[in-house]
Amino acid sequence: MITMTIKGVNKLRRDVKKFDRHKNKALEFVIRRQGFQLRDALKDELKDSKPGGQGLKRLSYIARGLNIRTSNRLRKNTPLARLRSQVFYDVDKAKLQAKVGFVEGRTHPFLRRMAKLHSGGFERTISPRLRQLIIRRGARRLSGHRDEEFVTRTPFFIKKTTTRFKTPARPIIEPFWDAHRHEAITDIRKNFIRKMRGERI
Repeated sequence: MITMTIKGVNKLRRDVKKFDRHKNKALEFVIRRQGFQLRDALKDELKDSKPGGQGLKRLSYIARGLNIRTSNRLRKNTPLARLRSQVFYDVDKAKLQAKVGFVEGRTHPFLRRMAKLHSGGFERTISPRLRQLIIRRGARRLSGHRDEEFVTRTPFFIKKTTTRFKTPARPIIEPFWDAHRHEAITDIRKNFIRKMRGERI
């Protein structure tokens, strides 16, 4: 799952005897507001690689060093944190629902696929070209490297028998939504009542 859908408002509509245009607009407003808040919360938690308060599985030393071409330091161990810029929300007025996460039509298609791929985990074959790239990068970084942990573990020394890299599943939306679902639905109901009373939200 790469988006969450804010549902659960059908019962709210049934609870209101006469659901006119005014009430529809009020409900749309509070759903949009909740979508906005969830988007910001997800971006903040993803920045620290802790969606829903659960830390994502840490990056390997190769992953932390392979993609940095100009620095001789390891990248921060914050997996998928860069995807926070691709978190959006979108409201369906007809269905009175909001989608939050890597939303189709808003998130870049390639990065949306990446989010889905990493959420489920995957394996990658180590091609001869990739193996040579790892060796070259490792040799350059190990030469005069300032990061003792990086040097002592010699992460770029890959056995010839190792032919595949396995990337573990790092789910983003599921743990986040599990942690925030109840609060989100409760806030929608509460804010809808406040809105109908004419309170400023």
